[in-house]
Amino acid sequence: MKKTLPLYTIVAATFLLLVGDSLFTTGMFIDGLTYSNIAANMAEGIGDMWHPVHSDSIFPHFYEHPTLAMWMLSLFYRVFGTSLWVTRVYAMLIVLITALLILQLWKHNGHGADTGWLPLLLWILVPVVTLSSHCILLECTMAVFVISAVLCMMHNSPRRWSRFLWTALGGLFLFLAFLTKGFTGLYPLAFPLILWLTDTLYPPSGRQKQTLGKAVLQTLVLTVSMSLCVAILFICCPEAWDYLGKYIGHQVIGGMKAPVVDSRWYIIVKFLKQTLIVFAITAVCLIAAWLTRGKGNNTLPSKEDRHTFLTFLLLTLAGVIPIMVSTKQRDFYILTVFPFLAVALGSLLHNAVESWLSRAGRTFNLATTALAVIAVVCAVWLNASYYGKPGRDIALQNDMQLILPCLEEGEHVAIPDCMREEYSLIYYYYREKKISLMPVSDMGDTTLPYRHLLTDGTPTGLEGGHIHKVPLKTERYNLFNLQKHKTTQI
Repeated sequence: MKKTLPLYTIVAATFLLLVGDSLFTTGMFIDGLTYSNIAANMAEGIGDMWHPVHSDSIFPHFYEHPTLAMWMLSLFYRVFGTSLWVTRVYAMLIVLITALLILQLWKHNGHGADTGWLPLLLWILVPVVTLSSHCILLECTMAVFVISAVLCMMHNSPRRWSRFLWTALGGLFLFLAFLTKGFTGLYPLAFPLILWLTDTLYPPSGRQKQTLGKAVLQTLVLTVSMSLCVAILFICCPEAWDYLGKYIGHQVIGGMKAPVVDSRWYIIVKFLKQTLIVFAITAVCLIAAWLTRGKGNNTLPSKEDRHTFLTFLLLTLAGVIPIMVSTKQRDFYILTVFPFLAVALGSLLHNAVESWLSRAGRTFNLATTALAVIAVVCAVWLNASYYGKPGRDIALQNDMQLILPCLEEGEHVAIPDCMREEYSLIYYYYREKKISLMPVSDMGDTTLPYRHLLTDGTPTGLEGGHIHKVPLKTERYNLFNLQKHKTTQI
């Protein structure tokens, strides 16, 4: 391990370099803004796990997803406050836990810690992994439960009851995965049958072979365990039944009718694009291993390696292919499969890597140590240089910092109807001062109780005597003071 410490350091520094322009910035991906705002509300007593609330302007009742991850984040907010930096700490803690679980998967498949950096490197080289790592996406938290469930299913105790208990624990983790992002976290239910198939093709030598009967029994135990968890939840918390019913009706069934992409093959194309670099690295290394085979070098994958590769490749596909059922698809929906793919591809390479490292001399050790130091310095410099900057939505955030001092905490601000779907704008203002941006048509025909109007330059249609522009040097958005009058179309 000591010899490969520089390699672990290089992997960690590479990750920090890949997120260096966004980790310590104030910008956030729109989904992350939504979830963090709801979690902050929970921490402050506005809504709870089964009654999540965003704001009066959008999602006054949130039924888009299960809320376990938001509730977990709210616990951090209750302890440490709702600062953006607490959000980043939570995100990085999830990344660290996921990395440790990947290492456990690696060890469970008979590989040593000396090559544990290999699957970690392949994992972080998937672009969507690093792009999403700090965004508080639900899939990031769900990955922790999904990997934990698979680790429980892999537990190979000689005692039958012990295996049952570990499998039941795996069912609990799958239940938690469902409470995090719904049905997309249940694909590890296919793992027992996948293991039976790969054990049939590559019979194991160091453990009991998975038979079809054992696979069916293990799947049954998982299902019973999950069902018991559901029953206990509904008995102890009847509100959960109402919320999850509305989630299934609104998001699952309703989402099937609301296409986001034109083709059901979208997710397959995205998967191939996201994994192009790691498949290319694996192919190049396998060619090098084949060229350096023989002469006492054990560089080619063993039968056990091929078994691990096929098992986790099939598990990866089990997490990708079902997404094709719906045309509501995004590339981050499959974030949880990339740890398994990293272990699969790493298994093909670990013999070659171990052989090459065993023949590495003092020069290689000095070179990797120097590279590790340089990578760490560059990572620290890059992250520090972006500290506190907008990162994304630059014009929006710069204007917001000029406008916010003119607005009160929790104020309702009018916006034109045409800005109704500027969701990032709405979420940022709520994050900063819990300001609800309300389209005028949602206000009714009563006297306008709002003191300010925010526009992007769109003609308002209001009579000039009723609005007065606030003199601010903004780039894109303008703020107006309003006088009381009847609502007119904006």
